[in-house]
Amino acid sequence: MNLLRSSSGDTLGSTLILVVVIVLAAGLMFVFPLMVTSSQNDKIAYNQAYVALVDFTNNSATIRKISEDSLDTFQQKLNSTGNLYEVQVEIQRLDQNPSKKVTQVETTKIGENLYYTEFYTFYTSESLTDQQIKEMFNIKLNSGDILTTRISKTNLTIFEIIQNAVLQMTGSSKAEQSYQVVVK
Repeated sequence: MNLLRSSSGDTLGSTLILVVVIVLAAGLMFVFPLMVTSSQNDKIAYNQAYVALVDFTNNSATIRKISEDSLDTFQQKLNSTGNLYEVQVEIQRLDQNPSKKVTQVETTKIGENLYYTEFYTFYTSESLTDQQIKEMFNIKLNSGDILTTRISKTNLTIFEIIQNAVLQMTGSSKAEQSYQVVVK
């Protein structure tokens, strides 16, 4: 105990300082590596989700329909990231009967390209019901349609929880990604 005793004999004060220093050092040795590791995991999950998003959208545009197999693969890839997502599929359908108005400026133009939009939304945490499956898989895509798929992360990760605690922030993180392709 002579090591903890100061010249004035105050062992309680020096013991308290030693305990505080040990707690701070242990906290830094645990929290900092955890933040770095979980930040890297978030980046990897973000990239995996984007690759799944691009694959699903391109595959659907190539085969000109949203198939059960591609949607199931897409949902499995998103679930493998460890996050929960809201998925929104938007189809802007090209009107097959453009208006026949002709302007005097553009006499060769037959009409305008008009689009109407359909939205389909589901969450990766929920299994799709039979009605949603019937709606999603009866979708045929035509040439000129625009297919947009958006995903939004709906849960907080370990990094975001620690970051919110350390920086005294609150709120949810909605990392959104989208990808758009024109069906050929």
